[in-house]
Amino acid sequence: MHQMKLKTYIKNKILVLDGAMGTMIQKLDMNESDFRGSRFADFPHQQKGNNDLLSVTQPHIIKNIHCRYLDAGANIIGTNTFNANEISMAGYNMQGLVYEMNYQSARLAVETAKQYHSGNRPRFVAGVIGPTSHLTAGEGKSSVNSSGNEAVFNTYLLAYEKQVKALADGGVDLFLVETVTDPLIAKAAVHAIEKYSAVISRDIPVMISATVDREGVLPSGKTISDFIGAFSGYSVFSVGINCFPGTGGAVSYLKMLSDNLPFYTSFHPCSELPGEKSKTTFTPELVAAMTEELCDMGLVNIVGGCCGFAPEHIAAVSEVVRKYPARKPPPGEKEGISPGSKGVGISNPLFEKPDSKAEFQPDKKVVLTGKGSKKRNYFTLPEAREKRYKPDWESEKPVKPQFLGVKVLDEYPLEEIARCIDWTSFFNGWGMKGKYPDIMRSGDKGREARRIFREAGHMLDEIIENSLVRAKGVVGLFPANSAGDDIIVFSDESRREPLMVLPMLRQQKIYKNNPWQYSLSDYIAPLSSGIPDYIGAYSATAGLGADKPVDRYSENGDHYESIMFRFVCDRLTEAFAEILHLKVRREYWGYSRYESTGVNDLLKGKFAGIRPAPGYPSCPDHLLKKHIFSLLGGEKNTGIALTSSYAMNPASSTTGFYFGYKKAKYFGIGKVLRDQAEDYAERMGLTTEEAEKWLGPVLNYNVTVEKQKQQD
Repeated sequence: MHQMKLKTYIKNKILVLDGAMGTMIQKLDMNESDFRGSRFADFPHQQKGNNDLLSVTQPHIIKNIHCRYLDAGANIIGTNTFNANEISMAGYNMQGLVYEMNYQSARLAVETAKQYHSGNRPRFVAGVIGPTSHLTAGEGKSSVNSSGNEAVFNTYLLAYEKQVKALADGGVDLFLVETVTDPLIAKAAVHAIEKYSAVISRDIPVMISATVDREGVLPSGKTISDFIGAFSGYSVFSVGINCFPGTGGAVSYLKMLSDNLPFYTSFHPCSELPGEKSKTTFTPELVAAMTEELCDMGLVNIVGGCCGFAPEHIAAVSEVVRKYPARKPPPGEKEGISPGSKGVGISNPLFEKPDSKAEFQPDKKVVLTGKGSKKRNYFTLPEAREKRYKPDWESEKPVKPQFLGVKVLDEYPLEEIARCIDWTSFFNGWGMKGKYPDIMRSGDKGREARRIFREAGHMLDEIIENSLVRAKGVVGLFPANSAGDDIIVFSDESRREPLMVLPMLRQQKIYKNNPWQYSLSDYIAPLSSGIPDYIGAYSATAGLGADKPVDRYSENGDHYESIMFRFVCDRLTEAFAEILHLKVRREYWGYSRYESTGVNDLLKGKFAGIRPAPGYPSCPDHLLKKHIFSLLGGEKNTGIALTSSYAMNPASSTTGFYFGYKKAKYFGIGKVLRDQAEDYAERMGLTTEEAEKWLGPVLNYNVTVEKQKQQD
């Protein structure tokens, strides 16, 4: 009955999830005997830190936390069971208590929620399932290749089965599989839920929430695209993101989930991390502003808080969501149901095809119109290439750069960089919409903006005065010409020896009143024209040496300063990138030598030429970072390392290409068809499967379904 109320209520209202359990417990500063209680006073193993045990030994403490969140307006409270599984409990020698922990936690939450339940404001209980203390299927290491490991999958499946049974027996209304660090682990949890749902013949909705960094990468090394692909064939209640600092940077990932999966969406960010005695980063006023942004954009159906979010923050969230209607699923999206309702057996879902009826395929290749006629939404790749953008290279001949090769700018003055900081983007990073300096004069939001701006100024002064970080940039300019959708980079002006080939993607989606199907290769003169052209590459970071201050802030429990430090370093890096681009236009390349751009025009992009970066709309493949770093001399020159998922370290780093064609503009590739994915794979020297992994967000087809079609 409660599941039906949940599915009905979410159609009309944005639901509020509670805040953190772990950091609320941590603030109580409990000792070993508090965790043990009288029952386990003589237990031979240490229990301090075993939060899940408190539902058994100190239930009144957990109930009080539930009540505080319910008083604040939470519609959904989570059970105190994040680590209540046999893998995590092995660290406390409490494996034998797993069922009791989960059952008691569920009963405690259900009975508490009943006291607050009313017709116009129902309350629900989510059975919380965490990623276990191993965190990833590789036990804390990268597990990029773990998704096909049946033995690993079965290990987690067995660990979750007892937890799922106890939570269901305890009467939870839904499951929350949260802080997903590896899709493999989450699939094991979902499959355990499927199995027990079939046993009890009761559908229990499932929420799944991943944790990602600013690059969209999970701790396992998997990407947000992998997460989308992993659950595209399932039918769950909601998908979302949690344990992400604020809304800045998360909006694009929430939009990816919203656009590519047919489920409700959730978001519960963090404000501080467990284990760090820190002051809360986000005030209730700032949380309200962040929530307002998400609701205004229509991105969430469920919103709450993770680590560091207290009842006062949830109260702020609750107040905001009342003003907004429920997010309406896009056409084709259906109401979320539990996996068990699909009638799927209990075979391993890793090795079977998804339910094709449950597939949601945005941007279908063809849509029917009229009396059986067909309206095409996409060009084939050959057709798109026929409609490529064609500059008049004879009248717009490229300018030769003032130097060819690589230039390194180390220890660039931070004072100069600071003058070009884009403060509007800084505030957006904190989840505050509005332009600087206008945002400083905007009522309550203005007071909060002034406070954050003041604190950012202090942090910036500290960084500069104490040289806490070092800025380093690299610029490379090279002879180049295009050949189809490829850009050929040459070693010298003779253009006899290709140094590298840069494969680019091309738009295939048909846009109304758009005569061209763009590719970045269109902005480089074709080799067949005989006209010499050039391309640039760059890297910029203002994060060298950042680890020491961050570690110091963490050791002192100053998590707020740690996050502020990173935000300021990010803005310094972007400002540095703008300065480098200005120098390229005026000096190094000189195609816009007499440009008189002020700081405001610089930040608004009012200049000739573009600097697209891998991972962005016109150049969505992160793999091209490897090509850029090869051109620039790698980590030795740049000071930046690439991870296995092609994230950059230091995190406050950026890289991209320079195009000097004066009419070049930014654009989005949009979705691409399989013919281009296969062509791109061949040009990149990859298998189609490898290319599909990296192109996941821009593919106009479901890889799993396509593979099954080929097998059939």
